[in-house]
Amino acid sequence: MAVFASGFGGYAMLLKWIMCRVSEQLEVPFSASQSKWRQLSKVPGFLGQFGGWNLKSNEEACIVAMWQDENHYKQFMRQQHDKIVRHNDQMNTYESIDVSLLTPTYDMPGCRESMAASLQEACALRIADCFVKPEREAHFVEMQQEIWIPSMCKAEGMLAGVFSKVEHEPSRYMVTTLWKSMEAHEEYAEKMLPELRKNSKVSEDLQQIVGGIVALNNDWLVLPN
Repeated sequence: MAVFASGFGGYAMLLKWIMCRVSEQLEVPFSASQSKWRQLSKVPGFLGQFGGWNLKSNEEACIVAMWQDENHYKQFMRQQHDKIVRHNDQMNTYESIDVSLLTPTYDMPGCRESMAASLQEACALRIADCFVKPEREAHFVEMQQEIWIPSMCKAEGMLAGVFSKVEHEPSRYMVTTLWKSMEAHEEYAEKMLPELRKNSKVSEDLQQIVGGIVALNNDWLVLPN
């Protein structure tokens, strides 16, 4: 059974979802710049940052940052963020950037108790960005609680995840899950996903869903001190 996000036990109360579009010729300098975010490790309230390239769209770099709460995140944005960006010279390595803040609603413990506890073990990140029909929102959330989350928590190789509401965007939700291997996610997608879609009638709830499988880059991983 999913549990409400609490912020305790290293569990993030705020997620920052970052998607950068990077041209092929800038992939190497972008990756080098992304590996220089180590200064984050000393920032109060920081719980971890990870990311990699979206296998479904090779020009998309996807990053998730986890924060204890919004106050710590806002303090970081005021005091340290711009200095780190200038040091990395990262603004010159991508064509566009899209940033969303996510409020976790339900924890999804799998093989590990939380995403924060899974970072050193995770090889893959699955993103399901869900744009829900307003009149179907209550049903969508109910099905997440009753069908999707309990089943995904039992999936072999699913380390942990969260079900989140996207801030300032009505009826938009995001499911982020960390996986032990690409093979584990592929097995889930083949054996469990079709039945979950059928039982939850999710196609009736959604206006659009944007999915992604991210191969995590160890050089982009930043852990808190």
